Amino acid sequence: MTKKSAAKPKGKTINENALKELISKGREQGYLSYDEINGVLPDDMLAPDQIDDTLILFDDLNIEIVDEKKRKVADSIKKTKEKKTTDAADAAATQDFGSVTDPVKMYLREMGLVNLLTREEEVVIAKKIEAGEQEALKSLLETTTGVECI
Repeated sequence: MTKKSAAKPKGKTINENALKELISKGREQGYLSYDEINGVLPDDMLAPDQIDDTLILFDDLNIEIVDEKKRKVADSIKKTKEKKTTDAADAAATQDFGSVTDPVKMYLREMGLVNLLTREEEVVIAKKIEAGEQEALKSLLETTTGVECI
């Protein structure tokens, strides 16, 4: 009896062994950085669907994806809790992947450096937007042309 092989998607896919190593590292640490993920992505992987699938896979496995700043903080916390670290783990944590020429990798690296808003910051910005809209509406209603248009 012969087995049918599944059709592979067009374009480059991630090396399965490297992906398994990345997953095991992510499960051990609880997180992965964008740079670590970029290191596994093939240089000519341009399909956004494949990148999204990879990121969704990590999310499904409860592996958080963090930027370099958060990663450094998490590493320092981990080092204070665990005084014993191996040289291999230190080398992997501080590894630099060099210059990036692939636009997708460049994008992911840049997005990893952008700080996200906290809930409080979002609320402050939303209140400013709402106040600005109210002020614009008030100014519009104070003019005769604005009242005629409404």
